[in-house]
Parts: sequence; structure tokens; C-alpha cells
Amino acid sequence: MDIKPNVKAKLRQKMNTIQSLSDQLKTELLQLPLKESQLFLLPSFEKEDELEQPETISVTPLMGQTAFNEALHSLTAYYAKDNTLGKEYSTRLVRRYPGFMQFDVEACPTHIEKCIRQLNDTRGDFIHILKSNTKDHQEQWDLIHSLFKRIMTHQLKRKIMIADTPTSPDRLRFYWAKKMSSPKITKKQAMNQLEKLLHQASLLEESEGKILAIRSQINQLQTYNDKLVIRRPIRIKPMIKLSYKNEYGSDLSSQLRPKECSATTPVLVFSKKELKITPLNDYHKPPTDKIDEYKPDLICPQLHLYRSPNT
Repeated sequence: MDIKPNVKAKLRQKMNTIQSLSDQLKTELLQLPLKESQLFLLPSFEKEDELEQPETISVTPLMGQTAFNEALHSLTAYYAKDNTLGKEYSTRLVRRYPGFMQFDVEACPTHIEKCIRQLNDTRGDFIHILKSNTKDHQEQWDLIHSLFKRIMTHQLKRKIMIADTPTSPDRLRFYWAKKMSSPKITKKQAMNQLEKLLHQASLLEESEGKILAIRSQINQLQTYNDKLVIRRPIRIKPMIKLSYKNEYGSDLSSQLRPKECSATTPVLVFSKKELKITPLNDYHKPPTDKIDEYKPDLICPQLHLYRSPNT
């Protein structure tokens, strides 16, 4: 990996700024009057979890000051746990922190809003430098982990969210959602991806069985002329829905529609309102999965490649 020294210096400088702004934000939030806080603590991902979709996910609800302390830490938790007691913790699968912190003030103080904006922007700059100076995901991974041991890149991509836009919500509902990425792909693109997998398997001296399986799929794909689609399952994740009392009001010009987004880090709410909260419950995988409907059309397991239903 041939990375210029000035690129590494830029990344270190950005990380120092991120840490400084993170410390500043935590100091500022500690000085505000806390009204309510809840955090739905999820388990840490172990290395073996990278290979399979979870059957169940336990949720540990925290409330009050305990929730606030953990939530405050989670806003700037950039590093995975060190491996210990025989457990190897993943730095690829990033822990999520669904929850909220509500402060007993009418609006977000300007200096805190500015700090959050600067922190979000600096994180974005860091990721931009990383991506624009590397060839692929693996090189990005190698570079960032050579500079910052056990860092979680996806955590740096997350933006801290202030819920009060344009006004504070009345209800917060937490729930689980599982979506599926379904981009269309050409036969040529699929062949190129399989050839790349074959090359990587050879370089890594994978088992002969795995190499033969990839070659078999290349040969099989050459015989198809169907339209193709990738149906890659995305891991189950917690979501949050922000709702407003007037969302179904008669005045269409003033309606505020609900907002839904990933509950990756606790949202900040600056309001004296009594919020109605729907908590996040334990996740249990349903007996049937939507992906099962498409199994007859599966062509290539490695790529999650299927015939398109519009063929």
C-alpha cells in the first residue's frame, strides 16, 4: 500500500480535530439541564457475527442519568472494544445506540449547534480524504487501521442529529427494520465481480473447493441472458420515527409529516414537552424471510445475484 506521508498527516490532523470537538461537545452538553434520557443498549458485535444475520438481539433499556452517561459516551465512541477473555470484537460491524437525550430548554443553544455542525463536517472531511486517496474498501481499511488501531470507520460516517428541525417532536417511536438492497446489474459487471473474487481467492490461497465454486459460477453465468439483480440482505437495524401532534391537522400548509431515520446514535431534543416514547424491544427473527421468495431465481450466492422478475 503506497500512501503519501502527507495523506497520513492530514488524517491524523483531522482525527485530532474530531477528538477536540467531541470533548467540547460533551462538556457543553453536561452543562445543560437534563429533562429525560433513554438508551436501548444493544450487544457488542463479535468477529463471528460478521458472517451471519442475527436470530435474536437483546435490548437492555437504560433510563435517567445512567442512560445519559452512556448516551453521551456513545456520541463519540469511535473505537471497538479490545479483544479480551477469548472474545474477538468486530470493527466492521458497528454497534448502534438507539436512544435520545432531552434537555429542558426551549431551543438548541447556538454554540452547541455550531459545535455539532463542525464535528459532523470534520468527520465528513476525514472520510473524503480517506476515500479519495485509496483504491478500494480494503485499502481504506488497511490505511485507517494502520493509523488508528481498532477504529470503527462507519462510526465516523455517522452524523449527530438534532431532532428539533423545524420544531421539536412530540413522539419518538423506536422499532426494528430490515431492508434489502436490490440494485440492477449487467452480466458484464457480474462477471467482472466474480473474476475479482477469483483473483482475491487465489492471492489469499483459499481452499481449492472455494476457488472451484467461483469458477463454476463464472461458467454458469456465461450461459445466462436474463436481466439480473442483486438482492443483498441488509442487517436488521433499529429505527426511530419522529412525530408531531399537528401531522394530521386540517391546515396542509402547516402540517409536519413524521420523519424516519436510522437510530444509530442518540438524538438530541431541546424541549420542555413531555415526550411520548415507544421503546425498542428485543428483536426476534420472523419464521419466514422475504428473501426466501426469490430462492428459485438465485444464480450466484457469492454476489447474491438473482434473475430479475421482469425478465
